[in-house]
Amino acid sequence: MTQIERDITPIVLVGRPTDYKPEYCYRVVQLMAAGKSENQVAWEFKVDRTTLYNWARVNQEFDWAFKLAKTARLALLEGTLTERTLAGLPINIPAYNLILHKQHTDQYPEHSDNNLTINLKQNQLTEEEVNKKITLLLSKREDSKV
Repeated sequence: MTQIERDITPIVLVGRPTDYKPEYCYRVVQLMAAGKSENQVAWEFKVDRTTLYNWARVNQEFDWAFKLAKTARLALLEGTLTERTLAGLPINIPAYNLILHKQHTDQYPEHSDNNLTINLKQNQLTEEEVNKKITLLLSKREDSKV
């Protein structure tokens, strides 16, 4: 078979029929926007996590919904981290780093400095000191991307 024949030959999927349902597009966004991980979504759909990627590969609408869902989940995690920081609540930086890295590797590469801890309890730091610490953290994140 020539390369041209291979390029125009339709792909035939072998194996059992897919469990994919169009309503999963809405549900995946709903679940991940609530903070669920890909594994938790797969559990909800009663499939393996790799099946989610297979569905995204062959169903354009699910691909779009899955990307939107991941963005929504990342926004939730970042928002929670920001709110806790500004409220002076304790933050488990290594845990957040692990979650962000495992679920959003493209935007959060693994950091070697996982022991970084910031205590932003109210009335302990001035607004200027808080801004300096945030700037330092952001610069470390930018440096790690390079």
